[in-house]
Amino acid sequence: MSLKFRFRWSTFSGVLSFGILVPTFFIPLELGSKAHFLSIIVATITSLIIWEGSKFIQKKVTYYFPWEQSIVKHLVYEILSIFIFSSLGLIIGILIYSQLVSSLDITISVVLQNIFVSFSLALLFIAINERRFLFGKWKESLILQEKLKEENLLAKLESLKKQLDPHFLFNSLSVLSCLLYTSDAADDSLR
Repeated sequence: MSLKFRFRWSTFSGVLSFGILVPTFFIPLELGSKAHFLSIIVATITSLIIWEGSKFIQKKVTYYFPWEQSIVKHLVYEILSIFIFSSLGLIIGILIYSQLVSSLDITISVVLQNIFVSFSLALLFIAINERRFLFGKWKESLILQEKLKEENLLAKLESLKKQLDPHFLFNSLSVLSCLLYTSDAADDSLR
């Protein structure tokens, strides 16, 4: 199982989008201020850590609890693990941000709001990645199905070729002529 970091534009655009959108809409700050800029940096780094950590968790859950064994167990462990990881990541991001900007009051509603956002992001991440995984499995099954059809056609072709082989044809005709001869001889003896 390969766990190396792979740069993808979808990851980059998703992380950057969350890094800009979440602080802009969920943290009441003056746009363009130093605090807003810091919130974008912290949110982008937090989003990257959550994104890559969630991919790692998904690979581990898929390895230990594959779809083929139990879909329910796979989804429960995946959703629960990614939710806990992303919630902790967001809380740590909030705490780091509150240390950088002293004007932010961390209340239970801010934490709950971020946990709700975390759960929504976890479900979105799981939906995107599981869709990609299942689509890949579907493509593999279609390719396998086509290979099996091709092998079946080749086997039928080989069977037809063997039937047209001169030795096979001669042997078949010899057997038929013997059967006809014995059948005629049996009819003559009955008369």
